[in-house]
Amino acid sequence: MKKVALSMMATCLVLAGCQTIKDYNPLKKEPKADASNPASVFCVERGGKSVIKTAKDGSQYGVCQLPNGPTVEEWEFYRKHH
Repeated sequence: MKKVALSMMATCLVLAGCQTIKDYNPLKKEPKADASNPASVFCVERGGKSVIKTAKDGSQYGVCQLPNGPTVEEWEFYRKHH
């Protein structure tokens, strides 16, 4: 009786190990959240180029190089047009 129980248990374990996992793909990358700076996006949408500048104190800020020449701080440009 013990042999029958052990062989049934072994058979169940083998069959359980053969089960496939649906939609398993270890190379599949999860989508990343898009956290773009709205002022940078607005600059590019208006034909400008978003550039990151570093101040003397090490802080960083974005400027927008507009297609007609001037360079303005991105958030200032964004607020002016919203």
